Amino acid sequence: MTLKMRTPIAWSNTVQHKRRTLVASLGICFAILLIFMQLGFLSSAKQNASFLYTALEGDILLVAKGYFAMDWSFDFSGYRISQARNLPGVASATGIMIRHTRWANTENGKQLKCMVLEHLTIEMPL
Repeated sequence: MTLKMRTPIAWSNTVQHKRRTLVASLGICFAILLIFMQLGFLSSAKQNASFLYTALEGDILLVAKGYFAMDWSFDFSGYRISQARNLPGVASATGIMIRHTRWANTENGKQLKCMVLEHLTIEMPL
């Protein structure tokens, strides 16, 4: 029993035009390499985006109404933090304010933009 070739033209093009086959194979390998690079960049971006939230080691995060991103946070009511603190099963609740400011190097006067995390101590009885 012999197997009949279904695509003799494609096979003959592949075998006869070795340079074209090599260039096409290299192009496919390069595209696959780019895909794996993009997956690596995606993984790195996910780690960087969630680093601060992971470092906070909290079970739940309450955000202000209108919250869009960590860089664009709005003021949060101390009353809400106090409410969360008084819920049954809550060990502690605290506020963190995130702001951007400029830091000036006193030696050379160069200014850099930096993110500042401020720990809010709110004591409001209910």
